Amino acid sequence: MFEVVGVYRALRVFCPLQAQRVQPNLGDINQLRLFPALNQDDLIQSLKVELPAYLVAVDGVQVCEDRPRWWRHQIQLPSWQEAARVVFCIVPSSAAAERVFSLLQAATSYLQSHMLEDQLEVMLQLQHNRGRKALQ
Repeated sequence: MFEVVGVYRALRVFCPLQAQRVQPNLGDINQLRLFPALNQDDLIQSLKVELPAYLVAVDGVQVCEDRPRWWRHQIQLPSWQEAARVVFCIVPSSAAAERVFSLLQAATSYLQSHMLEDQLEVMLQLQHNRGRKALQ
């Protein structure tokens, strides 16, 4: 749970209004490593280099209802734009995980509960592919 809160706190710097309020620093940029897609040394370093320009860009922003549009206009912040694009692609849903658990529940029984992990993976892939063919 604490890691989820840490990720949320780290990612809030991508909202111009939040960035204005919290004034992110180099430590906050390091916290972005909690999110696997942003845990890249060159990206983190570039974000640190562009941080002063980002703080200037967010200064004075009063309303930011359309964050992706705001970010598209920040061409002087290419690393921040790239990272924001990644952050905005996050789907705040557990539906994908729930589908996997549903497949697992449907695919396993008491007798199958002792099968090897590889066998279970193959069985799930087959079941998933059968479902995709039915949709086509």
